[in-house]
Amino acid sequence: MAANADIPVINALSDKFIPVRRSPIFHSRGKFGALRGFKLAYVGDGNNVCNSLIYLAARLGVHLRIATPPDYARLPKLWPTVSASLAKRSQDRVDDRSARSCRGAQGVYTDSWTSMGFEEEGEVRNAIFQPYQVNAS
Repeated sequence: MAANADIPVINALSDKFIPVRRSPIFHSRGKFGALRGFKLAYVGDGNNVCNSLIYLAARLGVHLRIATPPDYARLPKLWPTVSASLAKRSQDRVDDRSARSCRGAQGVYTDSWTSMGFEEEGEVRNAIFQPYQVNAS
């Protein structure tokens, strides 16, 4: 794509972060106003999207609740690297039950169950992530 574009094209995607995938949270700002204290639930894989949301929530004071299967939780060394003051402002919470994490949320964010590079795990992930889908209930 970059070879055929007249403007710079970036991805910045890695297994740990995807920093350019922040637009949905900024869309929430347009709809709800200030993001400090905004209650956001993330349901799904504790992957690069989740990790990026952790940092973004901490910077903006968003109250982030994360629901992910225990074996698919975010990087264990990630959260301690966020400063204590930022962690306190975001009020990050991790739960393994998606319904409880979504209760009272102003926004719900998710990602695909199988990320690029993990396609061979697709069938297993489909079974594990069934309780972590975003739907009407």
